[in-house]
Amino acid sequence: MTEISRREFLEAASAGVTFCTWSSVFDEAARGNTMAKSNLRSREPIRSGLETVRDRLWIWAHDAFFYDGAYGLPGKSRMTPVEGAFYMGIPNLIFIRLSGKPTPPFHQYYIPFRPLKRVEWSLFDNNGQPHELGEEQDHIYRLAAEEPNLVGVVMDDFIVLPGSQSDGHWLAENNVSFPVALTLSLPNPTRIEAVELTQAEWPSGDYRSWRFAIDVSSEGENWQEVFTGEVPNEGGAILTVPLHGRESKSLRVRIL
Repeated sequence: MTEISRREFLEAASAGVTFCTWSSVFDEAARGNTMAKSNLRSREPIRSGLETVRDRLWIWAHDAFFYDGAYGLPGKSRMTPVEGAFYMGIPNLIFIRLSGKPTPPFHQYYIPFRPLKRVEWSLFDNNGQPHELGEEQDHIYRLAAEEPNLVGVVMDDFIVLPGSQSDGHWLAENNVSFPVALTLSLPNPTRIEAVELTQAEWPSGDYRSWRFAIDVSSEGENWQEVFTGEVPNEGGAILTVPLHGRESKSLRVRIL
């Protein structure tokens, strides 16, 4: 072991104290600067020192109790988003609102999130989201202006991947009770030559339709079943159902 003099030790200790002091000053200045900004793109605090892999990990979270009894999970999901983050030792959290929980304003709900390094908050309720800006977003913007560690927003399901159904129509939510019906009403009776059905292209193979029926109505009230069949169980498969120019004002597709 190399011996050092008392003078060398004090000089080294003094340098260390100076570094810690300035580090604290820069951290405080960064926090103050961040709080003064309202632009989410530049809200990440400047931090001195090296970061580890853990500093760049994020945990995806919903409100507690949301998954009670869902997907075959037993028991109650009592753990809150922040509890989950600290239990896993992950400093950054992506919070997604679901089924209207929590309800705005979010200031009281957000208090436990303050010790986290970074937080991203969903810009919309992710269940039946309309993707329209409104009062809910105003609450989120006010929250971001007050909380330095709220560094971004999440816009889920906005992107259509190449090869997916860019003009498709979701017929139902998860765990729906069949049959599910989609009714198309026209301004005037129209001769319909055919209906084209496209099977879901979800990568996991879920959300596929099977047996179906097509009904028509000349006045929009009394229905007549004109076709039944099965959609091929292949992602993106297209089935064309001929209706031979049948004049109808309303058409209904029932997924059985």
